[in-house]
Amino acid sequence: MKILVLDDDSLITDLLEGLLTEWGYEPIVFNKSSEALSTLAGDDAPRMVILDWNMPMLNGLHICQTIRKLSGDRTNIIMLTSNSGGQHVIKALAAGANNYIVKPFEPEDLKARIESGLHEIALKAATNQTQQSAA
Repeated sequence: MKILVLDDDSLITDLLEGLLTEWGYEPIVFNKSSEALSTLAGDDAPRMVILDWNMPMLNGLHICQTIRKLSGDRTNIIMLTSNSGGQHVIKALAAGANNYIVKPFEPEDLKARIESGLHEIALKAATNQTQQSAA
């Protein structure tokens, strides 16, 4: 399973790339939002995204909203950010994030949220397939 990672901090992207690879995922890492968005607009776009809020140019909220416009609810978005506090969580979820993790984070917490997100993706795909079969 491909997981797109978008963060402008190379220490974080290196850490995430290593963890995701260790867990059996295929990380696709970007430091710039424009490159990530062009990948997400493609036919073979990853269904899972780990996104930082604090990005230069386009912030994570804008990117999250753009992902929602491109893919609807087919993509699971985990906002991984240093922004803490209830208002940040509310804004991220309102922008379309499925989950929110504050840096620094526990790798096992991230792993559990990825697994939960993949379960959600599978359920949505099964529901869509059932609806199409019934039509």
